[in-house]
Amino acid sequence: MVGLLMAAALAPTPVLPDDRARDDDAGAWRAASRLRTAASGARTVVIALRRRADAVADAELGRLAARAPALDDAARDEVRLAIQRVVDAFLAPPITQLTSNAGSSLGESYADAVRALFALDGQAVPPGGPRARPDHRSGRTT
Repeated sequence: MVGLLMAAALAPTPVLPDDRARDDDAGAWRAASRLRTAASGARTVVIALRRRADAVADAELGRLAARAPALDDAARDEVRLAIQRVVDAFLAPPITQLTSNAGSSLGESYADAVRALFALDGQAVPPGGPRARPDHRSGRTT
């Protein structure tokens, strides 16, 4: 027992990092945490944007089904794929900007702009737009 006490007394005292190292570690942790939070915020906006686009596409496909009930399944699938390609093409630039600038003030500005432009803040805007538009080919209002 005395041998263990002697060994413990003679063992070197662990060296604690100085305050600057601790502050640097805390600063790095805070910066990483802010980046994760910003990336999470960008991810939230991207998910909301994708959901909004999917809702608009689904609504248009529903309108098509009602207006063209004789359309066969193969034609419907082609239309669905065409709409998806258009949606993907239009969403690619804002999604790229959001994700590549996440964590910066520019990224926050992009996220705010996308939320406002696409009405992503929970405002109930009907799929297809805020108001009815005349269809110049048929004379109907859509």
